[in-house]
Amino acid sequence: MPFHLRGLSSRIYFAFLIAGAIPVLIAGLVGIHFSIQALRTETVNHLEHEVAGRADAIGRFIEQLTSEVSYLSGSSPLRELADLTVQRGGQRGGQLSRDARRRMERDFAAFAQAYPYIYQVRYLDARGQEVVRVDRQKDRLILVAEDDLQNKADRYYFAEAMRLPPGQIYVSPLDLNVERGRVERPERPVIRFATPVADSSGVKRGLFIINIHAELFIGQLQQMVDAYGGTAYLFDREGFYLARSAAAGEAEHFEMRPVKDLAARLPASLLAGILGGKRGTLELDDWIVAHSPVST
Repeated sequence: MPFHLRGLSSRIYFAFLIAGAIPVLIAGLVGIHFSIQALRTETVNHLEHEVAGRADAIGRFIEQLTSEVSYLSGSSPLRELADLTVQRGGQRGGQLSRDARRRMERDFAAFAQAYPYIYQVRYLDARGQEVVRVDRQKDRLILVAEDDLQNKADRYYFAEAMRLPPGQIYVSPLDLNVERGRVERPERPVIRFATPVADSSGVKRGLFIINIHAELFIGQLQQMVDAYGGTAYLFDREGFYLARSAAAGEAEHFEMRPVKDLAARLPASLLAGILGGKRGTLELDDWIVAHSPVST
């Protein structure tokens, strides 16, 4: 049998209906609000731990690598090579010198083979002249011929690293690799690890140096971008960040840009904290910014 409400009855019915629905609606809105807040808090915490964890992992890799650099710089073949470059006035002739160089090339190649992100391994004499050099080209290791070795005395990292005593490790800022005075093409962002090499009498005679391809760090950033759908930046301590363009149909292009270019997107206080090596998170409108330094 059909049921109809008319007049006063219908008004009373709808009044009770609204009175019952309003608390339910309010409770629902409050629940949604707290659920969103809880989800946002969880996202902030997870992102902070993710960024810090990846930075710490890179730091551990760098620590391991610096230990290897320190050990190899004190090896007998490298010390012998330092002695030879002094005895021969920097000239790299003679059978014994060639033998020492071949041993170092094998050692350098084995070292680079163990670390796929190593782009170059080199020994430079006190004048900045490359004596032994191994390059990675795609998946191959290349022993650079003597005629193709370069002088790097004018590069900032050579002068800065040579000021250190043997045994101390120099870590360069992130920048683009330079060959024969020009930025290499395609661009290769690198970080250099170097330490002075002493001869058998303890006198500083040269520099052992490796270049790490920044793909090691870029890959870590890309994984986070893919997972969170955000934007990632890699800063150096000199006030620059690595920018990459990978437009469809175009070759990948890298460049170092000044941090001030990000002023319209990120607050100055946040950028100062990042460059100052601070770790933390900040909520900016609809964005969550997490940052962590990589210890070297």
